[in-house]
Amino acid sequence: MNEKDLFKVVEEFKEIYRKEVGREFPMSVKEQLMLAIEAVFKSWNNNRAKVYRRLHNISDKLGTAVNIQAMVFREHGRQLWYWSIVQ
Repeated sequence: MNEKDLFKVVEEFKEIYRKEVGREFPMSVKEQLMLAIEAVFKSWNNNRAKVYRRLHNISDKLGTAVNIQAMVFREHGRQLWYWSIVQ
């Protein structure tokens, strides 16, 4: 996949987001992070999660958590290196 193809895929995903959510994909990193955190907490009470907990004898009283990591990008010649830093 070249750069042009990747940009096309990104635009296609933004269009899917726009159709499903009813608004533009947020370009603010902070807003993206907050929406991702919100999605994790909301997922705790969806039907699939409830069924999963029931099937595996997991209490509904436990709750869930969000782990946040910062990704560090570094170009090394023609390669791009990724490091994950646990916050």
